[in-house]
Amino acid sequence: MASITLTGSLLDPDGFVSIGDQVRFTHKSNTGSTIKSAVSVITIPPSGNYNITLQYGIVRVEYKDILTGVYKDVGVVTVNQDNPATTLPELLNAAVPPSSQEMIEFQAILADCVQEANNASQSAAEAEQAVVDIEALTGQQTTTELINSSTSYDADKVLETSGFNAAGDGCAGKWKQNGVTGQTPSQTPAQTGKATFNDGNGNQWELVREKNDIHLSKLGAKEGDDITDIFKAAVSEIANNGGKIKLPYALEDNPCKISSTVTIRSDVTVYGESVFNSWLKQEDNANTNLLNAQNRDNNCFRDFSVDLNGSNNTAGNSINAGDCTKLKLINLSIKDAIKNIVLIQDCTDFNMSNVSAYGGGYYPDDNRGYELAGVENFNIKNISTKDYTGAGINLSRCNNGVLSGLNFTRDFSQGFTNGFAGVRFSNSSSNITLGDFYI
Repeated sequence: MASITLTGSLLDPDGFVSIGDQVRFTHKSNTGSTIKSAVSVITIPPSGNYNITLQYGIVRVEYKDILTGVYKDVGVVTVNQDNPATTLPELLNAAVPPSSQEMIEFQAILADCVQEANNASQSAAEAEQAVVDIEALTGQQTTTELINSSTSYDADKVLETSGFNAAGDGCAGKWKQNGVTGQTPSQTPAQTGKATFNDGNGNQWELVREKNDIHLSKLGAKEGDDITDIFKAAVSEIANNGGKIKLPYALEDNPCKISSTVTIRSDVTVYGESVFNSWLKQEDNANTNLLNAQNRDNNCFRDFSVDLNGSNNTAGNSINAGDCTKLKLINLSIKDAIKNIVLIQDCTDFNMSNVSAYGGGYYPDDNRGYELAGVENFNIKNISTKDYTGAGINLSRCNNGVLSGLNFTRDFSQGFTNGFAGVRFSNSSSNITLGDFYI
């Protein structure tokens, strides 16, 4: 029978040998020649040294020190060829993902434990502990496995998954069975249109989150994929309650794709890891504004980058906002704009800082760069363009604002029939302060 061997010495918190302490191992599965409920116990000798051989299986470990004389549960572990442990502490610290076959066994054991808990002949305390032990193992399943699972759980049950598609993929989440039943089985958040999924029985689970903060990665969004439907599901989930939406980790060479406009509601912040580590890219021939806010209040877009993919599209802005109040654009980078970099119209209390753009500008006679029209009370600082064919910033009907820290680089040798320059004021713009700029 396959086994692992653990050797070492055991010390108490003061550094003394744990003489007389005992460790009890209880098998929780029928594996090989070892049956479920088989127990073995070791007692630490005066030397403090131990040498233990454990057979493969799912093993519950308990510890009893000589002072209290009471066994305490210290963990349930998987003992198999993937477990690298050679000492007791390493065994308890080792996180060994169960195989698919083991996961099936875990779920079967869980069902048995629930049934046994209803059996009057079994101690209620023992049944409850058995359920806890097995749930610790089923919690290692991924969200995708839970979506496809036909295991039944009671309403309000909360499970934490190890990832969305694979364990350790950075998309782990806590999900709660919310009591809604009779749904289409095995539906992902992108399919339900909210921060929910349906399991294999058609029971609905909702994402457990703090302060209405939704990480798109927990809903299955990942670099390289079109995340439009997942993004819209998060917006729908937040509804009009306000909150934050975090973009996934995605580098410039493998960005998350957007294929149609995502319309943001009031009191919502969209943010990423950083301008280096959260990239969105307009899909080829999408010809759409990526992020849209119309008649909204208190929106913020920060800490991410956008590739407008201008060479493969004929329209679309990174951010298109109209009739908004208290709008902020902070720490953004926009690449390969088609015409405008951003378009802000008829907004009040607008702030934009630390925003850069490079490349793009495919309509030389009408490229307006950062375009503001009818904007009142604004503060714009530390914005730049590089190798962009068009104006730096164009202000039309704008009043009461400050521009500072501008840096626009452009090849004037190309010529522009509309006469656009680094900064352009038009249509009765007034009361604007311009300072600290390089063009």
